[in-house]
Amino acid sequence: MVFRAVRRRIHVQDGYAHGGRIVFLALQPLLRRSASCPIRGSVETTIAITGFRWNSRNSPSVCVNGIVPIGWVFEGHTACVIDQERNPVSTGTRGELSLAGPQVTLGYLNNPYQTAEQFVQLRSYGDRVWYRTGDLVTQDQSGCFYYLGRIDHQVKIRGYRVELQEIDFVLREASGSQQVASVAWPVTEGIADGIVGFICGGTNRDANAILGHCREMLPEYMVPRQIYYLDDIPLNVNGKTDRLKLIKILENQEA
Repeated sequence: MVFRAVRRRIHVQDGYAHGGRIVFLALQPLLRRSASCPIRGSVETTIAITGFRWNSRNSPSVCVNGIVPIGWVFEGHTACVIDQERNPVSTGTRGELSLAGPQVTLGYLNNPYQTAEQFVQLRSYGDRVWYRTGDLVTQDQSGCFYYLGRIDHQVKIRGYRVELQEIDFVLREASGSQQVASVAWPVTEGIADGIVGFICGGTNRDANAILGHCREMLPEYMVPRQIYYLDDIPLNVNGKTDRLKLIKILENQEA
């Protein structure tokens, strides 16, 4: 399903605006004004291309994994959800968010390979160029998009497809810390057999209590086998959780 924003106008001046891919429900105190409008986007879409009109009474109930919905694309732009073969999926089906419109850039400077990977043409939509965001989303009948995680954060645990973002949400709930992360571990011959969680920041709950909460909220194969406490969660050059460095920590412990 392709959604074109032709009727919903999101005016940043209506209230609080937050730029970025993810807005956590933990920021609710900043969103208490009924006219608050978290906006999202990326450099590839000229910073802001979607918005969600926050309502303090009803909006918390539609958040997924503690994350405020992405919302609707701005007027004059188009969005769709695609599968691994780059075909549009039906409403309510999970897939990758792709965007097109005048704010979408032409590609990456001096990086033709990455440009070819992220800026693509989709079958049935002619020669229009779409930006593949890498965001795993779903879309409802009104055209509102809901963030589920990152495509590259999907892992398979014992044959089950798992979104690490969902585990991270439960770890935040259980620990009271906003700085958490999970990784697939151990991995043998490319096959993951479990999950390990990392937590930093002040928390009064011990690992057993945190794991107990995880067992109540998650299926068995998604429950972390172990919890590690860190002074800081490592970040990559883009300021996002560097899960490869977390895996390196685990590898060094086994060496």
